[in-house]
Amino acid sequence: RLLASTAWQPTRDMRPRSTSSGVATPQSGACHRTIARLLASMYRLAAEQGLASAQFSYALFCSSGRGGLPQDDAEAARHYRLAAKQGYAKAQSNYGEFCERGMGDLPQDLGEAARYYRLAAEQ
Repeated sequence: RLLASTAWQPTRDMRPRSTSSGVATPQSGACHRTIARLLASMYRLAAEQGLASAQFSYALFCSSGRGGLPQDDAEAARHYRLAAKQGYAKAQSNYGEFCERGMGDLPQDLGEAARYYRLAAEQ
């Protein structure tokens, strides 16, 4: 009973905020943006080295515009395709969706979409 009645609830004092010194703290939105930018840079570097999981993660950042990157479906499609060709199932599924919808400068190609969906499902 005691635990149920004293369940943790966020308070106003726990909202994200920046500090007067300008230093990013775990409570500040600036900290989250800095981490996202670092992740985007690290994923890009690893993707350039051919690591499929990094190509997939970098594509996610490109398609959503996270990590200080501009939203770029064409770049996302390119990285999904690179990872998909290496057999990365999540990238195969996402690339299939891009083909199905004609996203990222890809022409709509239902046959190609079905092929990548099938590859992803077989894993």
